[in-house]
Amino acid sequence: MHDSFWTYTTKAIKNTTTAVVNLAMFIPYFFSVIQLSKTLFAPWKNITTVEKKNDWSLETLGKKLGDQFASRLVGFMVRSSILIAYLFIQVGFTLSIPFIFGGVIVTLPLSYLFYTVMPSPKEKRDAQFNSFMKRHLADQKNQQKVIEWFEIYHKNTQQQAWWELDQLLTQPPLGRDLTFGYTHTLDNYSTELTLQKPHHKHLIGRKRELDVVQRILAKTNEANVLLNGEAGVGRRAIVEALAKSIYEGTVSKSLAYKRILEIDIDKILAQADDYVKREEILSRMFEEAVKAQNIILFINNLE
Repeated sequence: MHDSFWTYTTKAIKNTTTAVVNLAMFIPYFFSVIQLSKTLFAPWKNITTVEKKNDWSLETLGKKLGDQFASRLVGFMVRSSILIAYLFIQVGFTLSIPFIFGGVIVTLPLSYLFYTVMPSPKEKRDAQFNSFMKRHLADQKNQQKVIEWFEIYHKNTQQQAWWELDQLLTQPPLGRDLTFGYTHTLDNYSTELTLQKPHHKHLIGRKRELDVVQRILAKTNEANVLLNGEAGVGRRAIVEALAKSIYEGTVSKSLAYKRILEIDIDKILAQADDYVKREEILSRMFEEAVKAQNIILFINNLE
């Protein structure tokens, strides 16, 4: 059964309003306005001159001030360019709002005509239900369980509208890479988990553990979490679920710009012949993590 034209019009206006409001909230998030404003004059990629002990002179002082000025100038130019682009886009979007609503209203009759020709959402669901039951119901006594299984399956397979805020927040913000330091060595000897991956799965039954991990990591930059348990209980799944939440923007503000990097111990052992070289690599990795200020290191199977 299709909706009436009045009901369809009401839903279309409501969806358009939701899209406009969500985009208005998403644009500053995507351009990292607050983060870039706070670090507008900060050194670019946290590049600063390290002063050695007993090495003070007017020449070194001048060089240090010059390097600091150059680093801050580069940071200011890049971040201000992003903020200016944000202002143009935000103003353009605001001015276009009346035209967006006007376009929706003008095209309503034609879009409603297409809507009535296509199967209704209920008809699509019923067809999917019948097909699902035919494939999976082998014994009538399990009918209720299979129906419950279909409800979960149907909910997870429904595509979320692009204008929904949760869907928009799956786009990582620009400031994640523009306001933090270089991690050359870390990137070479680790794998980033906070990226879009097709194998990301929904974590079921570990919500309490995931919430505890998030609370601990959000308290301080020096927080540590040790996940203890037998093999196969889902320790890594909790870490990957946290990485997925960070990527999708569903974590607290203190974790929103974090990157989870899994240290590749095997690669370090393979490329470093002796203990001294391995220690140097690990020292550089930890130093980069501290300077970057947005790194969560993940060591799997710590022994």
